[in-house]
Amino acid sequence: MKRLAASFVLACRNNSFHKYIARDTALCCARSYRESMAKFSQMCTLDVWYASTELKQMMASAKEKETQRRIRKRLAKARAKTVLEYLYPKLVGTDGAIPKIKDNPPLIYHPRALEQKGHAEMLRTALAAYRESLPEQNRILLDRFKIMDVAHKVVGIGSVGTPCLIVLLMATETDSLFLQLKEARASVLEPYAGKSRYANHGQRVVIGCHLMQSASDLFLG
Repeated sequence: MKRLAASFVLACRNNSFHKYIARDTALCCARSYRESMAKFSQMCTLDVWYASTELKQMMASAKEKETQRRIRKRLAKARAKTVLEYLYPKLVGTDGAIPKIKDNPPLIYHPRALEQKGHAEMLRTALAAYRESLPEQNRILLDRFKIMDVAHKVVGIGSVGTPCLIVLLMATETDSLFLQLKEARASVLEPYAGKSRYANHGQRVVIGCHLMQSASDLFLG
């Protein structure tokens, strides 16, 4: 909750909003969380599980016409984007005939360590273990893709200081898939709640995501 509120404050600062607006935004975020939890406590179990925020609700909550117009514009722009037409050209170039993730330091880059034999073998082992963590139908789908390139990527506030990689996979020369690999460390609650009962912290995080999401990304594993 603290991290979510902090993200709203940083977003306000990045958009040059007044500090009072940032404060009100953080308070609104916390209030919405508190009120939602109170509402969920009165709902049936399956209703809570499938609870979601609908776009129509977001539009209705925006009282000003200009705000509604901006939301509609952003939605139309997001719907028009596809991985192949929008994300792929931004992230991928070619090294001869081989697709390769573009360096964009300091956000995306290829460290020399990834080219060393030991690191490459460790990555292959990790990806093989990841594959086995998926349901069988998703493993079959993943097997249609071949790994083409791996690069480091700097990500959000909650992952600062932890390794994060993006992996480019291709099924055909026009059929791409990006996966993100992130390090999972011990929970900050361990000193108070005890050690995790799962085999590793990655498993703990993924199961936590599945518990919080009625429908998760099919490659989350």
